[in-house]
Amino acid sequence: DHDYNHDHDEHGSIRPILRVLNTTMVWEEGEAFVFDDSLIHSAEYPNVANGSTEVRVVLVVDLWHPSLSDDERGLLASLYPPM
Repeated sequence: DHDYNHDHDEHGSIRPILRVLNTTMVWEEGEAFVFDDSLIHSAEYPNVANGSTEVRVVLVVDLWHPSLSDDERGLLASLYPPM
């Protein structure tokens, strides 16, 4: 099992990690990934504790689960209207 808490990027900064259930992923600059945020998850930004002022941008895209019926989608849309 790899210890992701000690992975560093090319600048020597500790890479942020994302844990989803029993899977740990290292965030790679310029690389995209998708995960189901309805599952238990956490993100760790080790450099924040070291006073980093680096800007992080996260794009969140909500997708309908394919097994939802039209009625269920309508209900959810009424609870969470678009911004």
